[in-house]
Amino acid sequence: MRAILKMGGSVLTDKTKADSARENEIKRIAKEISNAVLNDPQLNLILILGAGCYGHIPAKKWNLKAGALTREQIERGVPETHKGIAKFAEKVSQALQHENLTARYIPTIEVAKQENGKLIKIEKETIQNAIDRKEIPMLTGDLAPDSKLNYSICSGDAIVPYLAREFSCDIIAFGSDVDGIFTADPKKRPEAELVEEINEENLNEMLKKTSAASTIDVTGGMKNKLEEVAQIARKTGKEIIIFNAATPKNVEHLLSGKKMICTRIRLKK
Repeated sequence: MRAILKMGGSVLTDKTKADSARENEIKRIAKEISNAVLNDPQLNLILILGAGCYGHIPAKKWNLKAGALTREQIERGVPETHKGIAKFAEKVSQALQHENLTARYIPTIEVAKQENGKLIKIEKETIQNAIDRKEIPMLTGDLAPDSKLNYSICSGDAIVPYLAREFSCDIIAFGSDVDGIFTADPKKRPEAELVEEINEENLNEMLKKTSAASTIDVTGGMKNKLEEVAQIARKTGKEIIIFNAATPKNVEHLLSGKKMICTRIRLKK
């Protein structure tokens, strides 16, 4: 079985504060991944990390949402942003290594190509080589070379559908800091209700109800993410799972096929 798991930056970092990895959460999730992988030798995992504070704060500082169009953005903004993201990826790699797993960090800036802010290609060879060696290929949201904008933001949410199709993943999941998709922002409105399934009948209604995220996020809020995830469901024909990775055991349960609270998105291809 092959799974692609995108861990949201809000789970692993505090997106409002610079250099604020949630060390305990990283260690816990690494342990849960280890439990699932070591208990199922047939499980192949591709791990995608949201950049969290390590990407969003410098990208906003250097105004990189529209690309790297000035010399200062290219020479200072791009290296500063990527350096922080690589530092974050190393923290996750070390946590996985501590749990007897080998993660192969593959910098998105080295393997992805974009055009006018849209992902058009990710080189597969390095990822496949990692899989063949029983390693966990790990990519992050990052900047990527762009034929129109020099460099542009390549989000983890864009990487997932591309790799899910290329590697025929059986499980496609997004770990967030909430239980799934709600009828309103559950952090602001306690009466918000979890939507356990999104399908052809309620998709448009849910798109109207979702609102922008309250934290700093240069890749868009929940509505944008729901739109992107819906596109993944249509393109792959696979069920998409959005779950709370901040809840202990949920990552392990996901990878082990156990029941948990989540939103399942099921749309026609």
